[in-house]
Amino acid sequence: MPDQEMHRQSFIEPGAIQLWTDSWDGKGSAVLLIGGAGAISAFWPDQFCQDLADQGHQVICYDQRDTGFATHVDFEANPYDLNDLVNDALSVLDAFDVPRAHIVGHSMGGFIAQLMAIDHADRVRSITSISSHSGSPEVPPPVAETWDLLLANQPTGEIETDLAGYMKVWRHLNGDLPFDEGLAEAYTREIYKRNPGTLPADNHVAAQRDMRDRTTILASVHVPALVIHGEQDPLVPQIGGRLTAEALPSSTYLTLPGAGHMFFNRDTWQTIGAAMAPHLNVS
Repeated sequence: MPDQEMHRQSFIEPGAIQLWTDSWDGKGSAVLLIGGAGAISAFWPDQFCQDLADQGHQVICYDQRDTGFATHVDFEANPYDLNDLVNDALSVLDAFDVPRAHIVGHSMGGFIAQLMAIDHADRVRSITSISSHSGSPEVPPPVAETWDLLLANQPTGEIETDLAGYMKVWRHLNGDLPFDEGLAEAYTREIYKRNPGTLPADNHVAAQRDMRDRTTILASVHVPALVIHGEQDPLVPQIGGRLTAEALPSSTYLTLPGAGHMFFNRDTWQTIGAAMAPHLNVS
């Protein structure tokens, strides 16, 4: 079970944006976990974070702006882009007095991790890019079935009304592996507990509109890189992970057999943690 004495929760306020943070007090190198569009810090399971801390790492994850307990932004009045989200991530490191960290990002968080390694290499020990891509135009969009399912889910802000729709989405995004309904329901309820007003993740989608193709410039990244991708990812096709790994000079690529885009399967999280363990100790 996670050690509650090691687990800390707090707000930080970089400028006008308030962010919610979860951290575990490992005394070694820091690991910053960055979720995808609309994801709250609880995307990263407590046991996964605790395992990293038990391996000697300080572990930090957070609610990005427009998720969970963080500030909900009027995007039309105050638009932002991925570079602003990168600056938020740097502000989290600053708040914890971390000069350099291992940066781990899932989906949109993978974009942020890559941009940090490109534009702020002095703050990065290594990157892990999960269920993500390099912005390459070679990565096809999701198939119609996935788009239709996502668009059909129209949250009302009431958990008991919305839960079934989200469970259908999570089951689809989980891929072919056994779907842990308890894990998925607990995550969904935590999202609603924090701030149902940030659903869906429209602002995060809008922030990606001018996203650049990073494929060529990733050749300038020389920190160790681990790229992880689900074999059955229905949202970001597996070629996205492969092209990212090929673009990074010092990369290792791991396919998760049967896994999708989201991981509502405890064995998958153990596999990811096991792959990250040696990677986090190389720099």
